[in-house]
Amino acid sequence: MTNPPQLDLMAEMVELIPRLRRYARVLVRDSDRADEFVQEALVRGVARIDQFQPGTDLRAWLFTILHNLVVSSFRRDKHRALLAERQGPPEQATLPRQEDWTELRQVETAMKRLDPRYRDLLLLASVTGASYEELARELSIPIGTVRSRLNRARSHLKRQLENGA
Repeated sequence: MTNPPQLDLMAEMVELIPRLRRYARVLVRDSDRADEFVQEALVRGVARIDQFQPGTDLRAWLFTILHNLVVSSFRRDKHRALLAERQGPPEQATLPRQEDWTELRQVETAMKRLDPRYRDLLLLASVTGASYEELARELSIPIGTVRSRLNRARSHLKRQLENGA
């Protein structure tokens, strides 16, 4: 039987569903597919709830699960596209452009290089669309810190992408 701390975590997971959906939609740009990824992330999160370390950020843990699912799916899709290309594409089929994969990989690499304080805030701001005030209140940091970190994150990311990440 599930113990009370795990029930609390699951209730917290339910509260995070809207944020997970927004993040997934940003990643895949397809609401139906995004919902499938969120559902799978929640299923995996519940199945591995005993691996969650109390005192850490549940939101970050679930976002990581979701992100990894999407990346794995992109890799699988790329592999399938390569196999289909070797077999000859069916009529009317369009394979992903190499440039799209390269750009996605560059953005992912550039994001990984960002300082975690900047990266997490940039992802949170981008996915939730929250105002500076909302972010400051949610993270319990001054609004000036939010503005400064977001500015630095965007500047660093832009510079890395311009330099070829």
